[in-house]
Amino acid sequence: DLAGSERVKDSNVTGEKLKDAQHINTSLFYLIHVVQALVEGNEHVPYKNDTLTEMLKDSLGGNCFTTLIATISPAQQHAKETLCTLRFAKSFCSVKNKLTAANTMTIKRPWHDISQKKKKLNLRK
Repeated sequence: DLAGSERVKDSNVTGEKLKDAQHINTSLFYLIHVVQALVEGNEHVPYKNDTLTEMLKDSLGGNCFTTLIATISPAQQHAKETLCTLRFAKSFCSVKNKLTAANTMTIKRPWHDISQKKKKLNLRK
């Protein structure tokens, strides 16, 4: 469950909390579309439709291991939310990332460069 994604009409929120809930639900909507596109192997994945999906681009379909934790409730009153969460988690498990070995860069340490230059200067004397 995406934190705060409860059904707005059931939660009776108003004001700022209502706006937050609407933004969270919008992000969840676009996240579901991104996961569907990845599972179906679509050439175009709509990462840019939402800030959340754009931020998660590398994690969702990129070169990394991704873990999803689906938090559900055993309470009957939350059965609809639990079912939606489980369906999303099931579809998310079908996403296959293409892992490749990362290129490693050699980072020169400044003190190493300095000591090498000192040695060269001493050799010139």
